[in-house]
Amino acid sequence: MLKRTTRSVHERVACRWPAEAPASSVAPILAKRSDPPGSPCIGLVAGLFALCIVLAAPAFADDASTWRWSGIQRVVAFGDVHGADRELVALLTQAGVIDAAQHWSGGATHLVSVGDLIDRGPGSRAVLDLMMRLEAEAPRAGGYVHLVLGNHEAMNLAGDDRYASAEDNAAFVDAGGAGASGGGANAPAADELPGRTQRRAALAIDGTYGAWLATHPALIVIDDTAFVHGGLPAMVAGGDLAALNARFRTELVDAARSAAAAPAGAVQPDLLSDVGPLWYRGTARCHASIEAPRLHRALDALRAKRVVVGHTPTRTGRALTRFDDAVVMIHTGLHAAV
Repeated sequence: MLKRTTRSVHERVACRWPAEAPASSVAPILAKRSDPPGSPCIGLVAGLFALCIVLAAPAFADDASTWRWSGIQRVVAFGDVHGADRELVALLTQAGVIDAAQHWSGGATHLVSVGDLIDRGPGSRAVLDLMMRLEAEAPRAGGYVHLVLGNHEAMNLAGDDRYASAEDNAAFVDAGGAGASGGGANAPAADELPGRTQRRAALAIDGTYGAWLATHPALIVIDDTAFVHGGLPAMVAGGDLAALNARFRTELVDAARSAAAAPAGAVQPDLLSDVGPLWYRGTARCHASIEAPRLHRALDALRAKRVVVGHTPTRTGRALTRFDDAVVMIHTGLHAAV
């Protein structure tokens, strides 16, 4: 199993207590809303919050990779589903992006997941199936579905499934994917959880779900807002968006392909470590005296004014902001156990 690097004792102590603003301070970010009262631009389901940003201009992607978009009229973002498929369906329904049959109804909306779709809860497979279908359907209506990968997607791609529940494994019993055969060398051990072999195969780099996940980036920018799972560590200031995502994909694929042969305690590459954007918690936790300079350097490098992050749960179960709305935290606990 690959080992993550850790930050200094000084930074760990200084990053214990985030200075979070109440949910109402998200309002300045949403000030350009054009939705009529009662519209589902902000989806609130059982106290859970989905961020929506509304602007006005024609939409286009300024590079072939679709990592940077401009002029998007409506963005709905959510984070850290962790296999809570029913709660995700309720949230997306309330936000007006899916209909009663769970098909895309969001028109030109851009839907953004900031990662950690899987693990912990029972419905990882259902969540992935839904997101894959919506990703295919949205462009036909002028919309788009974005996924930036979280640490749990990266872990499973590298064969680390320690956070998969028995119920989650069982949902993959009939899943396809390389190595998912029920017999021969790939047959599950007698004491293995039902479905675990198939789940691992389906989420491997050449599996049904793993191959799809591996096509997605670590960061995207829509207008002046960046989206990332963990946060913006110092390394983000050292490269542009395209270079960071290209390096991330290389490191992710290499880690996934070499995980089985990696010696115990091997250190992960930077972008997949504690100092990389999937695991980094400084954006959500560190004191402004430490974090503000590197946050703003990273935002400048990305040509963004703010960043939306998941990974670190908010203490209120509602979206919160930091650094005068430059950071929006949207891990609101969609899966109740997280």
